[in-house]
Amino acid sequence: MKNPDGTFTAFFHGIDGDLWGINDNTAGTWSAFAAAAPGTPKMHS
Repeated sequence: MKNPDGTFTAFFHGIDGDLWGINDNTAGTWSAFAAAAPGTPKMHS
């Protein structure tokens, strides 16, 4: 459940409470991580 660039997954990581993840996503680093690691355990929101 993510876009090819991982931004949608990163959004759900933010919903999950990872505020630092939202901040990192501003620079695109969290999106890159999410895209590289689809289906992470955090995806339970």
